[in-house]
Amino acid sequence: MTQAVRPLALIAAFAIVNFVWGSTYLAIRIAVMDIPQGLLAGIRFLVAGVILGAIALAQGHRITRDQR
Repeated sequence: MTQAVRPLALIAAFAIVNFVWGSTYLAIRIAVMDIPQGLLAGIRFLVAGVILGAIALAQGHRITRDQR
């Protein structure tokens, strides 16, 4: 059974994705002027890892050393 998507929610989701995606390119363009590219890439991956780790912990996933 599928639910109908409200047009306002669809437009809001599209606007949020557009804003985040566009601001990412702008931030990279500005940051490359001052920060070396390798360091900038490392910072982006570190921030992404921290955000994804926080989301995983908030959803109840536990980080263990023994993953079989």
